[in-house]
Amino acid sequence: AAANVEVLTSAQVNAIDVQRDRVQAVEIIQGKALRTIDNIGQFVWTSGLPPIAKLLGAADPNMRFDPPRKTVIVNLLLKEPPAMGDLYYLYCYERGCRTFRVTNFSGYCENAPRSGGWPIAVELLLDAPLPSKEEMRQIALDELRLFGVIQSEELVIFSAVEELTSGFPMPSVLNFTGLTEIRSRLQNLGLSNLKLLGVMAADKVFFQRDVLAHTWNTLTIEETN
Repeated sequence: AAANVEVLTSAQVNAIDVQRDRVQAVEIIQGKALRTIDNIGQFVWTSGLPPIAKLLGAADPNMRFDPPRKTVIVNLLLKEPPAMGDLYYLYCYERGCRTFRVTNFSGYCENAPRSGGWPIAVELLLDAPLPSKEEMRQIALDELRLFGVIQSEELVIFSAVEELTSGFPMPSVLNFTGLTEIRSRLQNLGLSNLKLLGVMAADKVFFQRDVLAHTWNTLTIEETN
């Protein structure tokens, strides 16, 4: 028989009750309401290692991490297609450049062109404090010319600069060492019904493709067993 499924949107875990070697109950805050979900079967956590370590009392308050860089999206509409061929993504590995990725939406969808132009997005990775929006726009345009994606700023019909509230995790040695230590602390709790998924839920699991593969393998093995 199919299990009963309840979707809790706009909710957060406030506390986790552990009995012996299992997660027994979870206290949830949803809006202004506080409720408890008891008799937990399998407890699958996908929201990062530090938060659950804190909830389970396994965190080290003295542990330090390298902060993520700021992610800024520069959205552009061009008078002509970008010189990216059929690429949907273009990644930048050039020293000194602040561009992480350029997205050519027309390389994915032939109906992407609109308002007489071709949309692209430039993702910049920047350190705080951020430059002005005009300066960030100029960084994107300068690097697009460097890559040969555009020949001139005159091709730009429209532009908008948006700072994302959360940055891309920093895959530094310090961060990997810290997350590995947190995972070890969680595993040492010996909770038989806790499944960790997401960034650094296992060794070398960081980028999306590895996270997805680890998630699939973990849950598939669980269902098989």
